[in-house]
This record gives sequence, structure tokens and C-alpha cells, in this order.
Amino acid sequence: MQPWISKNCSWADSGAGDRLTLYLKELALWNRRYNLTGFPEHQWMDKIVAESAGLVSAILDNRIPGRESGSWMDMGTGAGIPGLIIAAMCPDQPIYLVDSRKKRIDFLTHIVRKMALRNVTVIHDRLEKIPDSHKNLKGAVSVFFSRALADTPDLVEYADPLASVGAILISPRGGTETDCAIQFISKHGRIWSGRIVYLPVPGFDRMLKCARLMLETINDAEGVA
Repeated sequence: MQPWISKNCSWADSGAGDRLTLYLKELALWNRRYNLTGFPEHQWMDKIVAESAGLVSAILDNRIPGRESGSWMDMGTGAGIPGLIIAAMCPDQPIYLVDSRKKRIDFLTHIVRKMALRNVTVIHDRLEKIPDSHKNLKGAVSVFFSRALADTPDLVEYADPLASVGAILISPRGGTETDCAIQFISKHGRIWSGRIVYLPVPGFDRMLKCARLMLETINDAEGVA
């Protein structure tokens, strides 16, 4: 694992290989009982590890200078895909893993402890309740990602109350669109603009189609309802 990471993910921590090897071993054990992911095991390196790593370059390439701080959040993380993979590779970056399903939360709590990740906070709650149940996160999250939770307009609404200025939302996406501009206006009137993009999957000769959006402005005087 570590040679693959060193070759394809130069930004990753030197201990990432050991952490991810442990993660995949534990996922295999838990998946047999609880069906945490539908990907067959022979695709895990590609569909879980490499695709998750591919999102990081999109994040690092699009952050606004001077606004690099802030937590990241995986919305509807499931078995920790992509959030826990990214956390294992970037152990200094605070990351919130949010899911409403108890078995997923049990697995995440177990594996975060086993991997000794101090940068991860696991939240057992519905996303629409987070602004009220975790008020400290309002306006504090700079990056959001989500693998297969909801359509992009719904993800915008979940992220909007928690987003800092210049926050990025990136999510793998189906459909037939080519590279094109997209824009969404949240119910709070904030504008999220971006594009449909195709990101290289590290170590594999293919691309991952994603929606990549950025919150353009926040009127601080308005606050978030």
C-alpha cells in the first residue's frame, strides 16, 4: 500500500499505508456481517482508496489563498468513503464524518479508534439537524464531500448553513453532462458556482466525474437561519 501511495499521492502522510491497510482489513471483516459497502473486494483499491484520494487534489487545487483553515466534512459517509480514507492520508486535517445509520457509526467509531486517528470526529445525526445539534460547526466547514448521498441541490442545502466563505463542495456524479458550468442558489440566497469536472483517479487509467462547487460569498450581517 505505501509504495502505491508514495508513487501516486505525494501529499499523503508517511503512515497512510499502514492505516489504510488496517482499514481495508477491518472493512472486510465488518462488511461480511453488515454490508457496509456494495463494492466487491477486488475493486476496493480502485473504487474506495484511489477515487477518494483523487478528490484531495481537486480540493488542494481550488482553495482560496488565505482561507486554507477550517474543517472538512463527509456528508453521509457510510463506511467512511471518502472521508475516512482522506483522514488516514491527511492526519493533520480535522474531518467530520456524518451518518445517521447506527451500524455505520459503530464501524466508524471502532476503526477510528483502531487507526488512532485524532483528526476525526464521528457524528451520528441527520445532516439537516447538524446546524442545531452542533452549532459550533455553523460557518466553520471549508470543504464538503459526499459520495452517493443525494442530488447536488440537496447537498448544497445540507452544506450551506455550515459553510465558510469560499467553501468547496465536491461530489462524484452520474449523468451525461460533459465539462460545463453549474450554479445553485440555496434557500438562504447564497450562490454556489462551479463545474462538472473529470478528475484523474491516481494509479488508474480513468477519470472520475464530479460536481465541484464553491460558495462565492456570505453576508456576515445576515447570519445563517
